[in-house]
Amino acid sequence: MSFLSPALLFGLALIGVPIAIHLIGRKRAPVLMFSAYDFLEEVVQRLARREQLRQLLLLLLRIAIVALLAFGLAGPGLKSLVAPVAVSDTLIVLDASHSMSYRLGSSTLLARAKKKAEAILRDRSQGLALVVVADTEPRPLAAQPNADRTALIGALEDVTPGPRGGDLASAVKRGLELFGEGSVDLFLISDLSENAFGAGDALASTKVHAVTLVDAADRDDPPRALANVGLGPLVHEHLSDGGERVIVTARNFGAAPASGELRLTLDGQVRARAFIELPPGAVSEREFTLTELADGLHPGDVTIAAEGDGYADDDTAPLAIERFAEPRVLVVNGDPKSVSFRDEIFYLERALQVAKPEVAFDVVAADDLSTQRLDAHKVLVLANVPAPAASVGQEIADFVKKGGGLLITLGDRVSFEAYNEVFGAILPARLRDQWAVADPKAHDVLASALGLTDIAWQHPVFRRFDPVSEPAFTQSHTFRHFFVEAQDLNKTRQLMRFSSGAPALLERAAAPNEGRVLMWLSTIDRDFSDLAIRPVFAPLAAQMLRYVGGTLRSAPDRAYVAGVPGELVLPAGVSRAHVVALGQTKKPSPPIAVDASNPTASLPAPGHYALAASEGGPPIIGTATSAIASLEESSFQPVSREELAKRWAAGDVAVLAASAKTPGAPSDFRGYAHLILLALVLVFSVQSLLASRG
Repeated sequence: MSFLSPALLFGLALIGVPIAIHLIGRKRAPVLMFSAYDFLEEVVQRLARREQLRQLLLLLLRIAIVALLAFGLAGPGLKSLVAPVAVSDTLIVLDASHSMSYRLGSSTLLARAKKKAEAILRDRSQGLALVVVADTEPRPLAAQPNADRTALIGALEDVTPGPRGGDLASAVKRGLELFGEGSVDLFLISDLSENAFGAGDALASTKVHAVTLVDAADRDDPPRALANVGLGPLVHEHLSDGGERVIVTARNFGAAPASGELRLTLDGQVRARAFIELPPGAVSEREFTLTELADGLHPGDVTIAAEGDGYADDDTAPLAIERFAEPRVLVVNGDPKSVSFRDEIFYLERALQVAKPEVAFDVVAADDLSTQRLDAHKVLVLANVPAPAASVGQEIADFVKKGGGLLITLGDRVSFEAYNEVFGAILPARLRDQWAVADPKAHDVLASALGLTDIAWQHPVFRRFDPVSEPAFTQSHTFRHFFVEAQDLNKTRQLMRFSSGAPALLERAAAPNEGRVLMWLSTIDRDFSDLAIRPVFAPLAAQMLRYVGGTLRSAPDRAYVAGVPGELVLPAGVSRAHVVALGQTKKPSPPIAVDASNPTASLPAPGHYALAASEGGPPIIGTATSAIASLEESSFQPVSREELAKRWAAGDVAVLAASAKTPGAPSDFRGYAHLILLALVLVFSVQSLLASRG
């Protein structure tokens, strides 16, 4: 005989209670003086023997009641004496996806799953057994299937949720490979989320006798999706009035309506709140606007607190906002005119005045350039400036090498031979002579003028422009421009071309820690081109100056997704950098290097990051970013029985109903608790009858 709950047999100790009551409650006959005692002695002895027998029967019946109650609760039964014809081995696939860190009550789903796996191993004591953990890579807990249940149960303790989603199909394949011939009963213990059940044919094998799905969450059949609300990638925009806009996307992955509070925190202080309600499967956006932020880095995050949400990893999205003072610009006017609209920098001045926020600039004539302190400015603009003296040219070269930005625009006062001699070390490419495409005064000038094409839309200078602005570039008219040495083009970056194929806007390949240099191969007034009167000129001029000044605010910043490769933006003058974590105790391991020729990198975990010029060095200002948790594990929509059968059922494979409880005792166990219950009722009735007769 065996028991389902042998521990309850300790209840047999309670049979001492009726024995104690019997001993304490025994009655002693009183002694009475009676003259005719001889006549009654025989009657008294006969009654005493009857009472003793009744009391003994009551004691035995009460002991039987306690014993039967203990036996019934322990679940007695017998195993079949006839051995089964074939014994199925046991393969347990334990889902260790990151979603199994979902907290339900006081424990995680993985902790509950490990207890269920332990119960299956104890119940199925015959045949071989193996546990395969479905992590990012299948991981058997033993080298081969074996009969040592104790070792497998001990190995379960060290199983933890993986960093990503697990692949149950691959884990099943791996487990079946390790089993030899024979029948295998497969137990899949999981949160039953759809994303763990790939479209594979892992169960198309005659080795598999039956498949049992075990729900770690113990939901009713069919299981409903677990409650979970997650935050998608954040979008961060710099507003034209100097403010910051953060767009937050929240999604309800559960099967029931959800609600919660969104909170945006910067520098450790809550800056904005919003209440959000989400129907099942709904996606909603909330927009926060921030003002009066000081210059510098502002790390923070956006969080959502929703009732019943047990998956915390997607409830927080890190956010890093970085603000800069606008670069101070020194504009050198190479061709001043008394008539304002004919002046070389007339359109440039107005473009910088209407830029939001405004770009601060000073203007000097070319003759006064030698008297200026270049280090008082972040950006220098040479607008159709004749080549200066060699000493001034060296000062400008030193300014660039120390990190200063330079924008060069050309015109009829520029001698390409003199520019190559004075600025040869910092020019994006050596200049050649001018080419007059058309006479601006000719009646058919527009027909022969050049437009702009091959624009590098992904470059920070152009990333902010909407595609609808492309005609403003392509339909512009350039009548004259400079050529450059063709052999120099392989060491420079071409950001725009003229429709003839000739370079229009070039960027110098800067050495580490040097400033950026852009060169526009025509004029910024209307002498050589009409680009200055196009609507795109004002934002283009501001973008170029901010870019060479290292403070460009480009298109909306989107948070990176941890583990997903993305392109990082290197700061001005930096060709190689290392990723460093901000405010995190652990540094990325191994170190992550980013090269200007291939700036793609994968941030390892959610959090704030920046770039450092050397491994472990101080962060470079202007490159802070953030990575949020991947949402690949956020959906807890359970796989349907029909879908699973369609994907995996083949041959002798049978997909059973999703089991809400751990499989119980072996199938050859026959219980007798119901018979003991009937005996208990009968004994209790007899005891009550005897007690009433007393």
